[in-house]
Amino acid sequence: MVVYNRPKIGIKMKKNLRVYITIGIAALFLGWGGYFLQSNTYTVTLTSSGFSPNVATISENDTVRFVTANDEPFWPASNVHPEHTAYPDFDPKKPIAANDSWEYEFNEPGTYKFHDHINSLYEGVIVVTDAQGGVSTIDCSEEQNTQCWEELMLETLEKEGVAAAFDEILTLSETEPLFGNDCHGYAHLIGEEAYNLYVAEENFELTAATTLCGYGFYHGFMETLLQTTGDIQEARDFCAAADQKLEGQGGGASQACYHGTGHGAVDGGDPTAWGDIDAMMQPGFDMCDRLVETELQSYLCDTGVFNAIEILSREPKYEISDLHDDPFQMCNEQPLERREGCYANMLPILFNNFNNNFNRVLEYVNERMIDATAPAIDGNDINGLLTLGIMFEFIRLHGTEVDYMQRGVTLCREQPAEDQLPCIKGISGGHIKYGKPGVGYVKNLEFCSLELLTEPERDACYKYLLPRVHNTYGAQKAVEICAAVPVEYKERYCRQ
Repeated sequence: MVVYNRPKIGIKMKKNLRVYITIGIAALFLGWGGYFLQSNTYTVTLTSSGFSPNVATISENDTVRFVTANDEPFWPASNVHPEHTAYPDFDPKKPIAANDSWEYEFNEPGTYKFHDHINSLYEGVIVVTDAQGGVSTIDCSEEQNTQCWEELMLETLEKEGVAAAFDEILTLSETEPLFGNDCHGYAHLIGEEAYNLYVAEENFELTAATTLCGYGFYHGFMETLLQTTGDIQEARDFCAAADQKLEGQGGGASQACYHGTGHGAVDGGDPTAWGDIDAMMQPGFDMCDRLVETELQSYLCDTGVFNAIEILSREPKYEISDLHDDPFQMCNEQPLERREGCYANMLPILFNNFNNNFNRVLEYVNERMIDATAPAIDGNDINGLLTLGIMFEFIRLHGTEVDYMQRGVTLCREQPAEDQLPCIKGISGGHIKYGKPGVGYVKNLEFCSLELLTEPERDACYKYLLPRVHNTYGAQKAVEICAAVPVEYKERYCRQ
């Protein structure tokens, strides 16, 4: 990856492109002499400073030839990164060698934003005029499309900040069925441009909504940061600040940065890698290896990679649906330190394969998991953490049923002895993960206080819950929760 001084073409330039297009057409034509090739073919060159010209004006049915002056492959393609959905044909579908070129004929008037897919900070615009020299426009008040949504995100981000831009994502997700096709791309765009706000300390308010759209925000932000400065410590400092900011907002938001970085680096991904799971995952692992310092950070980042692969396996276009035949086969081929994170993120496939039958899922896990007693994070072994993950899903599937607590305890006691307490912890943790936002602890406390529980089971329940309430519900609520539990568990497990 090349580290360079990022061209200053961020939010303000994007906002003003329409002005440039309106008043700059004549001037732009005067500047074409240096790269004019023939009556209807022009060249746009990718240099170390970006595309040149950055805004190019041509006529309908003209062709643009894209070349690079950099000694490395490039990939000019339509916005929105990484799926290129605004103008899908404007995409070579693969990298272009440094000594090669790619041409595209623009047959309709309009404004075509594009970027280098390999380094999305390089951006440009092709303006295509009609026979009268005009440019067709889209009335966003009447019709929503990818170009309008991109403009909306950028304008909202500049005027109102990150939180407001994600409010727009939430609204569009609910009101525009087609928006979800490239939700990741818009979140990625917000992440890219938010880096400028972060550096300037302006309008940079993070909320739990930044985890939406396959964690595209964290991928876009980290990619921009690392390509702009290459400063790994700055990236780590951002994750520390983000996690602290998101404490108490629920939904795993306080662990979003590292998980989101791994997830976002895979989600969408390089189309030339589709069909090859290892190739699809490698960019995520590479970014994780550059970023992490601790075992927990590595675990979170790697789980983001596996989480993304599991989600992408549901879409036929990625050509990895055969993962569903035996998902643990892939996991068993991973290095030991990544194995449990892989197992845990394949559980949705197992529940789908076995129609939510817990006994069948547990049977498969016991048959296909290897190195089950190897140590993992947080003082657990691989088997213990996987049991936790399985029982989280018990709460997701059955947590609204009247007798789910009693059934869960019975299920745990039917497991091998070494799995029983991790199973109880999993029910406890499931309330945190899948409980009603902000108040999941209420049912959790009810479960931990069941008379049905033995003393070791009760201790396991509180042992999982109490150390986590601070990050999940915030410091003030943590004090309130700890005050409601028996004093012996408060003294053992509440943050002092």
